[in-house]
Amino acid sequence: MQLGAQSWGVHRQELVNQVLNPLLEQINQRVNELLSERGLNQDAIAKICWSGGTLPELQPFFQHWLAQKFPQAQILTLAPDPNTSLVARGLATLPQYPKLLNRLRHQYSDYFLLSELVQSFPERHVTLEQMLKILELRGINPRASLWRIFAILEGYLPPGLIPDDAAAPWFTQQSQQNLEYQALRAAALFTQEQEQSYRPNPKQGKRLRQYLSLVTTKTQQNWADPLTLPWDENFSDSRESSEHPSEL
Repeated sequence: MQLGAQSWGVHRQELVNQVLNPLLEQINQRVNELLSERGLNQDAIAKICWSGGTLPELQPFFQHWLAQKFPQAQILTLAPDPNTSLVARGLATLPQYPKLLNRLRHQYSDYFLLSELVQSFPERHVTLEQMLKILELRGINPRASLWRIFAILEGYLPPGLIPDDAAAPWFTQQSQQNLEYQALRAAALFTQEQEQSYRPNPKQGKRLRQYLSLVTTKTQQNWADPLTLPWDENFSDSRESSEHPSEL
């Protein structure tokens, strides 16, 4: 690889040891988690579809592992389609397989939870348990998102709310000095007084509500409602029959 006046090279063994093997360990761990969640044995996997055009020359490295991991599976290499993608097609057909989706997990986005907290938090200190009960009275199931609610109270802000250091190169100097961004970074929304006991910052809460309203002025997106997942959970496609081997 030529970078200006410098020439860079990578030995295959270095690539395998420092990049591919660690990546393979992560993939293997995630695959094991998925199999465990579904209660499946790796021998039950009948078909594996390989897709994507990233570094196709590395495909043999991963296919060797797949063949060992799933000895009963047929490995298919899917030709790329310039008009669509597997991700888009998968999302489009997801309503046919409602059991694949964790409705409770995906119903409440981080932005929705953040908006609900700043809208409903009393102007006094409350415990985490008290706040969960307040959210329940607003028709929300907070137990499904307990750790995300806890993270927001501890200072977590959803990605993309305000530009972070990673996004800085994409913004002009003037944009980075935007007064709204600086004001939102200036103070926390909630202050922890005791363990799992929090007091809101009314000024920051008002500022955030105004900001959320501003960024959705010309969009159909709003933070007032959770995500709508209307399809029937009881709907089942015949292809989900347990009589057929599973596919990965």
